[in-house]
Amino acid sequence: MRPILQTMLASISLYLPALSAHQGDHSSIAELDALLAISPDAPSLLMTRGAAYTRTGQWDKAEQDIRLAKQIDTHINVEFALAQLYFHSGAFNNALLHINQYIEINPGYAPALLLKARSAHAAKQTKLALQSWVDYLTMEPLAHPGDYLAAAKLHALTGASGLKKALDLIDQGIENIGLTAQLQGYAMQLELDRNQPTRAYNRWRSLEHQLGTTPKYKITLAKLLILTNRAGEARLMLEDARTQLLQLRKTPAREALDLKLLSIEKQLG
Repeated sequence: MRPILQTMLASISLYLPALSAHQGDHSSIAELDALLAISPDAPSLLMTRGAAYTRTGQWDKAEQDIRLAKQIDTHINVEFALAQLYFHSGAFNNALLHINQYIEINPGYAPALLLKARSAHAAKQTKLALQSWVDYLTMEPLAHPGDYLAAAKLHALTGASGLKKALDLIDQGIENIGLTAQLQGYAMQLELDRNQPTRAYNRWRSLEHQLGTTPKYKITLAKLLILTNRAGEARLMLEDARTQLLQLRKTPAREALDLKLLSIEKQLG
């Protein structure tokens, strides 16, 4: 029964969208209720239902199932499941307590390292969170861009030296998983925060093949052109963006771009 349980535990998502119920969770709970009516002492069924309760925000029921599974089979390691439960319910320090206990036994399990990093981050334990992000990203270099971004943003909050560390981490992510607008766009903003407009311009230009046809790209590029003393090029870029926006259906996001465009034009005079 233990191999089945390990498979179930490994399949539980650690990403924040898991806070919302997965499609079919409620029907799955009903099916598990029926199975547990037949086999009430089946730890694997209790763990599976506990995970479904966690995803649907039924914290008390989730904890009851997980702890009952442990009571029935003391060999089961429930620390990972409890850590997830406490993380998603907002009890981040409790989540850290249990995920640390899990990692002591399973130090090479990347999802556990990720959960530790996110728990420490959410608990505002900055030093622990930074080290935990390093541990996770070292173990899982092909991590989601959002994980590199979360770690970099935390570094950026720690002062001038943190900005450089944040940039280094973003560049590490780009090297490992490839150039993405999410990572390079944030790196561009970090360069501006470090008063490096030319570096910011070069980073944004590297996204031209991905974003170059969009008004947002052109408006941001115009801002960077101004900062690098190329006002004439900036005007041309803004004219291009305005022409494009006039041809597109109005949406709140595009209206916001219109306002940003007007603001940049005022800077040009």
